[in-house]
Order: sequence, then structure tokens, then C-alpha cells
Amino acid sequence: MRYLLLLIILALTFTSHAQSPLTTGRGDFSQHLTDRLFHQVKDSSVSIFSSWKPYNKREIVELTNLLSSNDPYYNYLKADNWEYDEQFDNNSRKPLFKELYKSNSDLFYHHGEDIQIHINPVIQFQVGNDSQTNSLLYTNTRGIQLHGTIDQKVSFYTLVTENQLRYPAYIREFQQEFGVIPGRGFWKSIDEDAYDFIFASGHVNFQATKHINIELGHDRFFIGNGYRSLFLSDFGNNYPYLKIKTKIWKFQYTNLYAQLTGVLRNGVNFGSVGTFGIGEFPKKFMTAHHLSIDVSKKVTIGLFESIIFDRSDSLSSNPFELSYLNPLIFYRAVEQDTGSPDNALLGVEGNWQVFKTVSLYGQFVFDEFITSELFGNRGSINNKYAYQLGAKYFDVFGIERLDLQVEHNFGRPFVYAHDNPETSFAHYNQPLAHPLGANFSEWLAILRYRITPKLYLYGKLLIAETGKDPDGDSNVGRNILLPLPTRVVGGDNNFVGQGVNTQLFFGEFRASYMLKHNLFIDLSQIVRRENSEVDALDVNSNITSVGIRLNLSARDITF
Repeated sequence: MRYLLLLIILALTFTSHAQSPLTTGRGDFSQHLTDRLFHQVKDSSVSIFSSWKPYNKREIVELTNLLSSNDPYYNYLKADNWEYDEQFDNNSRKPLFKELYKSNSDLFYHHGEDIQIHINPVIQFQVGNDSQTNSLLYTNTRGIQLHGTIDQKVSFYTLVTENQLRYPAYIREFQQEFGVIPGRGFWKSIDEDAYDFIFASGHVNFQATKHINIELGHDRFFIGNGYRSLFLSDFGNNYPYLKIKTKIWKFQYTNLYAQLTGVLRNGVNFGSVGTFGIGEFPKKFMTAHHLSIDVSKKVTIGLFESIIFDRSDSLSSNPFELSYLNPLIFYRAVEQDTGSPDNALLGVEGNWQVFKTVSLYGQFVFDEFITSELFGNRGSINNKYAYQLGAKYFDVFGIERLDLQVEHNFGRPFVYAHDNPETSFAHYNQPLAHPLGANFSEWLAILRYRITPKLYLYGKLLIAETGKDPDGDSNVGRNILLPLPTRVVGGDNNFVGQGVNTQLFFGEFRASYMLKHNLFIDLSQIVRRENSEVDALDVNSNITSVGIRLNLSARDITF
């Protein structure tokens, strides 16, 4: 990472434009509003790139300003990013102690000539019940969120929370299998089935030139227009990164350089006394490129490329491969020149606004393939790919703000895995793309209804097929942390669902009501059924929860 820091130091000498941090709204309430907004203004003269998330706060304001009328349903986005919208009045009528909540969306803010700063508390309290366990489910989260700008040139954002949770049984099963909590890193046990951890993310962002933005931080990203991403998702843990985004005319080109954590053989629970400071976790690196092109006002296509590499051996630690600092697409020539043993991934995506209320999207990922075997239907282990097809239907049957999303995701066995498990497309024992890893076929339907500007209903149905390993010594292509089996050209008979064939059903209903800006009351009901060829592995769960949260998105862990 020292090479990345050197690039940052050099680039700082060229900063010249005011910047804004990433938008803080990452949950479905905010994300869906933004998706609707993108669709509503897609045919404007402004080039809009919706694949790379989360968005920049200033970009959100630019989009809301394109609206032809003052829509109260978008006032949430305006209030969330009010410091960049001079036309929006976010002043509070009754500040607390004259200094607190002077704006409707910030506990405290200060706008001076040299610095702007916004400070907010982060709270979530939730209780629930899982039919698979007799213990009370709970979430106890407290923290702080801070963002602002310095000299109108450099922006910053940070979020830190302290958490104690008891998860539903299916999440605990994930933790027992992979040694980690989905979306989190280091954790401690506080009893047999509850966890304690600190979660932190943040970044520093600045503009190197009019068209080039540079960001250094510790976070995660999502690439795509679907509910899932087969390129890069935000399912896993945060990672340190350098991101360079170049936006000019009809093109947006993003470079990402990240340091990841390799395979943790014994998990990451160090809750007992005396286990801290036992040594660094194994490290590996990722470099990725993503190019978005506005082909027309209604069609956007994207190209994605990534490399996962690890240079550790008995004589050295993990040096960064300087060849991969190449900012231009493609990496394949670099790989060949270096005799690369690394894991490359190529992808293409598209988004097409077919009608005023309908858009289609999709992704296709090539991990590895042999052309002669690709169309032979022999199930070759050498053909590793995944694809996504989806559609969004806004204002279903003319009902305003009732929106339907349908999506199909498919991943062949062993996709994202590699001969060397240290270079699999994973971080902190968690997939960097789809949470099911590989060897899956999934159908999703999501219905969203914003009844009023404050009341939001959300329903989701998931049906999936996958194949589990029959025992600890087997590898049927689901667990991407395992090394690839010995490969033979032709006739390998690898098909989705191989192994212990498992059918997954996941249904969720959630109602959220916003009492004040970013203060939500949530009621949720989840029905999860997991049926396999081995009766002992069948799991039927009914999960009910109620909670309150402030300045924090509702966490979605669907798999």
C-alpha cells in the first residue's frame, strides 16, 4: 500500500475544486429513491452513470435539480444532501439549545470559511424472535457519523459504531462455516450465540483535475444496477482502497486498488483473554477497472476487469505487483508479460430504459473458459462464468410509487474460485460478489411501495438452487475459498446444484416509518426455508423483529 500512498501525496499537490463525500444513504430507502430518480431523468442532457455505488452527494443534488417539479417524495434526498443544494431550505424551526438540530438532518453542523463539519449520532435498537432458537434476537448499536469539507477542496467522511448482536440461526450457521460474520470483520463472542464488534468506515476525497476525482479510504463498493452484483458487491467486509474516477463527456472510468485479507483458516474470533496481537492476517491485493459508456440517452454499457493477486512466499511478505498500477484496461497483456499466476475476472454489463416506466439490466462475468468446451454442454470445470438478467418496473399498473424488480442470477460451479485459494475472489472469508459464492441459480422478486413520503413497504421473494459439499473433504464448487480440483479438458459433468442439492426459499416483508429525518421505526417478518437431499440439513425459520434506528440503514442479509 505504500505505493498507493505515494500516489495520493503526489496528487494532493493538484487539488483545486470543492468536493463532497459519498452519500451516507446506503440502505434500500435511500437507494431506491435514487434509482427512481436516475430513471426519471435518464433522458436528460446530463450523462448519468448509475453502476458505481455509493454515489457522491453532489451528484445526488445535481439529479434532484433536474426534476421539473418539487416532488415531496424526493425531499428526503434533498435533506440528506442539503449542504450542496442552495435552493433547498433545511433549517429547523425549533433548534435544540440554539446549537443542536439547527438543520432538520444534522445534530450539529458548522459552516465556516475554512471548514464545514456535520456530526450525527448513530443508533439502532432491535429485538426479535427466531423459531430456530429460544434466545431473544437483538441489535444494540451506538456510534457517530461525521462528514464535511476543508478549504472547499478536500472532503472527509467517517462512521464508527460499537455493536452487540444476537443473529438469526442461518447467519450463525454462516459464521460457523466460514469463521466470520457476513459484512463484518474482527469479532468477539459475548456468550454462546452473540457477538461484539466495532465497525468503521471512512474516506478522504479530493479533485485532482476538473474531470479526475481521487479517494483514499476504508470501505466497500457495489457495481451494477441490480439487487445483486456479479462484479463487486458490498456483502463482505470493508477494505483499504484507493479509487480514481475519471468522468468526461459520455464516459466514466474508475480504477480501484485495494488491499484484501486472505483465507483465515481458523476464523477470526479472538474473544478469549490473551489472544490479541498474535500476528497479521494474511494479505492479498485487488486491482479493478470499470468503464461506463452512455451509448445513448437510454442505453448505458459497462466493462469490468479485476485481478486478485498474492505475492507472499517463504522469502518475502506481500509486495504489491507494480505492473498492476497500469491504469488502462486490459490487464491480460500485463499478466502474460509477468507470467502471472493471478486470478483475472472480465465482465460486461448493460442498462436499457426500454419504456418510460421499464428498464432492463444485466451482467455477464467470465472467470475462465475454453471456447471449444463452452458450447459443448459437457459441464467442463474450465468454463467458469456467471450472469444476471433483471428488470425494473416503476409505477406498476399505473399505481404511483409502487415498483417491481425481478432478477435472475446464475453462477457456474467454481466461478470466482482459483487454483490457489489465496487468490479467490473473496475477502475476509466472504465472497466479493454474490453471497452464495458459486454453484447457484437464483430468482428474486422485490416489491417496493412508498405510500407516503415517510411510510415505506418492502416485500422480497427469493428462490434459489445450490449444491453443498457432502463432507469436509469434498468440493462441489460452492465454497470459493477451496482450491480448484484437478482439471481435465472435457466431460467433467459440473452443473449447478451438484453436491447436496439444496433449495432455498426466502420471503421478507418490512414496513418502515420515518418519524423525523433518518429516524425510523421498522417492523420485519422473514420466512426462510432450506430443503436439501439430506433431511438433517433442512432448516425452517420464522423471524420476527421490531426496532428503531437513527442515521443508519436497515441491514439486509439475504441468502
